[in-house]
Amino acid sequence: MKVVGRYGEGVLETVPDEVGRLERLGYDALTTGELKNEATMRWTLAAHTSTRAEIGMSVMIAFPRSPFVTAQMAWELQRMTGGRISVGLGTQVKGHNERTVQHRSVDLTSGSNGRVRRHDAGRLADVPERKTCSV
Repeated sequence: MKVVGRYGEGVLETVPDEVGRLERLGYDALTTGELKNEATMRWTLAAHTSTRAEIGMSVMIAFPRSPFVTAQMAWELQRMTGGRISVGLGTQVKGHNERTVQHRSVDLTSGSNGRVRRHDAGRLADVPERKTCSV
C-alpha cells in the first residue's frame, strides 16, 4: 500500500518545504493538480526537492498544452528523478476551457468545392491549404 500526500495548494515558494516535510513523515507518493494554480512549476520544484517519493500530477489539464512540450517535460523530470514521476492528464470541459484559456472548439468540414472550411463561433471561413489547422 502506498501512502499519498498532496502538495502545492499554497504559494509557489512553499513547495520545497512541503515536499521535504511530507517525505520526512514517510509519504510514498506526493501529488499536485491544477485546482487553483498552474501546476507544472510546482511539479518541477517537487521533483527537484524530493529524494525518494514518487512525484505525481493528479490532473494536468492537457487541452491547452502542446503534447510534445508536455511529454518532453515529463521525460526530463523522469530522467532527473530516476523514474519517480507520474502524470494524470485531463481534458476538463468545453466551458471551462473557453473561460480560462480562451480555447474555442473548431469543426473542420469539406466544402462543395473540396476546400477545407472552418466553422468558428458561427462564422464560416476558408482555411489555407495545409495538413493541420489550429486555433
